[in-house]
Amino acid sequence: MRIRSSPWGVLGVLCAGFFMTLLDTSIVNVAIPAVQADLNAGFDQILWVVNGYVLALAVLLIAAGRLGDRFGPKRLYVAGLVVFTVASALCGAATSADQLIAARVLAGIGAAMLGPQTFAFITMLFPPNRRGAAIGVWGMVAALSTVSGPLLGGVLVDALGWQWIFLVNVPIGVLGVILAVLVVPDPRPGAHHRFDIPGMILMCLALFAISFGLLEGERYHWGTVAGPLSIWLLLALGGLLLAVFVLVQRVGNREPLVPLALFANRGFSVASATMLCFGFAMIGLALPMTIYLQFVLGLSPSTAGMTLAVASFASGLVAPIGGRLSDRMGRKPMLMLGLVAYAAGLTLLAVQAKVGAHPWQFVPALVITGLGVGCVFVLTANLAVGDLDPKLAGGASGVFNTTRQIGAVLGGSAIGALLQNRLSASLHEHAAERAAELPPEVRTSFIDHFAGISATTLRGGDTFAGTLSLGQPPEAVDRIRAAGDAVLRDGLVDALRETAVLPVAVCLTALLCASRLARPAAQAPAAGPGSASQAHMPTGRSG
Repeated sequence: MRIRSSPWGVLGVLCAGFFMTLLDTSIVNVAIPAVQADLNAGFDQILWVVNGYVLALAVLLIAAGRLGDRFGPKRLYVAGLVVFTVASALCGAATSADQLIAARVLAGIGAAMLGPQTFAFITMLFPPNRRGAAIGVWGMVAALSTVSGPLLGGVLVDALGWQWIFLVNVPIGVLGVILAVLVVPDPRPGAHHRFDIPGMILMCLALFAISFGLLEGERYHWGTVAGPLSIWLLLALGGLLLAVFVLVQRVGNREPLVPLALFANRGFSVASATMLCFGFAMIGLALPMTIYLQFVLGLSPSTAGMTLAVASFASGLVAPIGGRLSDRMGRKPMLMLGLVAYAAGLTLLAVQAKVGAHPWQFVPALVITGLGVGCVFVLTANLAVGDLDPKLAGGASGVFNTTRQIGAVLGGSAIGALLQNRLSASLHEHAAERAAELPPEVRTSFIDHFAGISATTLRGGDTFAGTLSLGQPPEAVDRIRAAGDAVLRDGLVDALRETAVLPVAVCLTALLCASRLARPAAQAPAAGPGSASQAHMPTGRSG
C-alpha cells in the first residue's frame, strides 16, 4: 500500500536519506581526537575510519546507479537506507577501532546504494521544464550536508560524545524507511534489462585501485604497500583497468554499465568534468579551515563548526533560487558565477587567516564561498540530468556522483600532501628563528622536534617543553613552551596560505570546463512547487 503524495513530498522524503549519507563524509573529522582517545586507536586506524566510508562510496556508486535502472530505484533506495541505518547503529556501538572501520565500510555501501536513486527520481517526478526548482532543492541538500558536518559533529561531540554522530542517524533512518515504503512510488523498468557484470567488476576494481592509491599514498610515502605492490603500481593498474573497462563498454556491449552515449551530451560531460574539479577544490575549504579554527584560534569543535556553518547557510539559501534562475537566465553564466565566487571566497579566507584573528571576520568570505557552493551544486546537477532520458537517469546519477567523490579523494590526497610539505618547510623556518631566543643547549633539539609533526598530529608547545627543558630554570621552561606554541601556529598559518593556491587553481580549471558549455536557447520559466504536482511519472506497482 502506498500513500499518494505530491512530487515535492516524495522529494523531501528522498532527500532526508541523501542528506544523512553525505553528512557522514565530513561529520567524522571533528570527532577524530575523541575517537582516537576513547578507542585507543592508532593514526592509521583513524585514517581508515574516515577513508573506509569514502572508499566504499566511491567504488560502488556507478554500479548502484545501474542496479536502480535494473531493479527499480525505490528498491535500491530502501535497501540502501536500511543498510546505512544498521551500519550507523554498529558505528555507535563499536568498542574498538577495527569494529568502527568495518561498520563505516558497511555504511558506505548503504550510502552508495541509495545516493544515485535520489537523483534519478528527479527525472521521473518532474518534467524537463520544471526540473530546475527540484534540482535546486536537491542541490541545497547536497551543499548543506557537505558544509554542515563540522557544525553538527562539533555540537554532538561536545554535548553527547562521539558515538552520537552515528547514533543520531538511527531514528531518522528508521523513520525514513517507513516513509519511503509508504510515500515513494515504485517505478519498474518496462522491459527486462541485462546487467553488465563484467563491466561492474572492472569498474569496481579500477575505482578501488585508484581510490586506495590516492587515499593511502601519503601513509605509505608513495612507496611500497606490501611485497612488490606499491602505490604507483596500484594507480597504474587502476588506470589500465579503467581503459579496459572503456574498451569493453564500447565493443559488443548492448547494455553497458556506463552508457557511453551519456558523454555525447555536452551538458553531462561538462557537468561531470566541472564537478570532478569542484569536488577537489571543496576540500580546500573543509580540511585546512577545520585545522586552523581549532588549532590556531583555539576554538572548540562546536564553535569551529558554527563558524563554518555560515557557508552552509549561504549555500542553502542560494541553491533553490539558483535552480529557478537557471531556468530563466541560462545555466552557463550562473555556473561560472558560482565557480568565481567560490575561488574568490577561498582566496579571501587565505588572505585573512592569521594568528589572533577573530572568527567573525571570516563571515564575508564564508558567505561568498557558500554562495559559490550552492550555485555549483545546483547548476552541475541540472546540467547532468536535466535533459536526459529518465531511462538513463540511474547510470547518469551514478557517474555524476562518482566524479564528485573521486574529485574529493584526489583533493584530499593532493591538498593533504601539499599541506604537509609546506608545513614541514614552514615549521623548520619558524623553529630556526625562535631557537635563537632559547638557551644554546636546547636549540638543536627544539628545531629537530618539529621535523616529525604533521598537519594531522599537531601538538601544542606544552607537550614537548618537558623533554627539552631538563635542568632549565622555570622562566626558561616558559620561554620554550611559548616559542613552541608560536612556531606551530605561525607555521600552520603560512602553510595554509600556500596550500590554498592549489584548490583555487583547480577551481579556475573548473571554470575553463564550464566555459565549454554552449549557451542554450531560452528555457521555459520554472514553475513553483505547487505546479510541479502536475508532473507525470511512469509508475509501476506500488510498494
